[in-house]
Amino acid sequence: MGTWNKTTSLWEVTANTDILATDAPGLTTAWVHKIVYVPTTKAHAITFQDSADATAFYLKAGGTDESPVHIDFGDKGRRIEGLKCSAISSGTAYVYMK
Repeated sequence: MGTWNKTTSLWEVTANTDILATDAPGLTTAWVHKIVYVPTTKAHAITFQDSADATAFYLKAGGTDESPVHIDFGDKGRRIEGLKCSAISSGTAYVYMK
């Protein structure tokens, strides 16, 4: 499940999702600036896939703690067609969109 905040261009993801994009009708291309994954258990992970079901991003917590893990694509961001969360072990992922 994901919750979109139009004001901050942020998706909060806590479960597997359909395509993550902005609320524009028919938009399936995501421009991702950053993903921050905050697990609740050590060694838990999250996987994002593209429209072809290929792994786009994989983030995994450390084996000894639940520290947040992040990936940052800078100001230009990274374009992903059909971005979706295909697996999440625990916690919340914050997907910052352009």
